Amino acid sequence: MDYIPNKKAIYDIIQELIPKLNKSSLTYKIIISGVQIEPDLLAHISNCPEIIFEGFVQDVQTYYAATDCFICPVSLGAGVKTKLIDALAAGLPVIAFEKSAEGISSLQLNNQLTRISNFNWNLFSESMIRFTEFNRKQESVSVDFYKEFHWDHIVQESILSLPK
Repeated sequence: MDYIPNKKAIYDIIQELIPKLNKSSLTYKIIISGVQIEPDLLAHISNCPEIIFEGFVQDVQTYYAATDCFICPVSLGAGVKTKLIDALAAGLPVIAFEKSAEGISSLQLNNQLTRISNFNWNLFSESMIRFTEFNRKQESVSVDFYKEFHWDHIVQESILSLPK
């Protein structure tokens, strides 16, 4: 949690997203997990009743099974966000900024990923509210998604590419 893009996302959730969600009739909790959290960030989270901070989570699949959707409001950094890949592979619908979803093709996702323009907190919050109104369910991503991103496949491909 000391990685700057993740810290910024949490501060933005607290300062931008939650005030907008609280103007609606939506009943919600945002669960955040992670390690190496800095005291100032933990203090901000602790003052926010809409957030449940779990720290290190042994089995994230348990949380995925009890979650309506996964949000990824990361607006900084580079590369594919592993947390987003894991949530999609678990069948969770995902709401994410464009920056968060870089490198992920929507063609493989069966409408499971909602992309929001970076820093558009109004649309991000509206998407979360609409999501609950339509009560979207978890779905499976395509076989092509697993071929490209699933850890088992990545490990298998890595092993096969090693010199003999």
